[in-house]
Amino acid sequence: MSGVLNQELFFQIGRELLFVWIRVEPLRADVRTTFKDPHYWKNLETVGTHFAEYMKNRSPEAYESFVGRVRGT
Repeated sequence: MSGVLNQELFFQIGRELLFVWIRVEPLRADVRTTFKDPHYWKNLETVGTHFAEYMKNRSPEAYESFVGRVRGT
């Protein structure tokens, strides 16, 4: 991450971005192939991955519960 925003503050208030990442992550490879752009959603992937790690470190159960609700499992 580029450090433009305070990461801790962003992760405290930006769960919507994690929601979006969890929804589109399974489509990532197909979308990149379709658009012939290996970098498509790269910024979203970077932030989403960091956000997931942040949440897993704070509360693994809460993260798994969140993913289950978002994916409907």
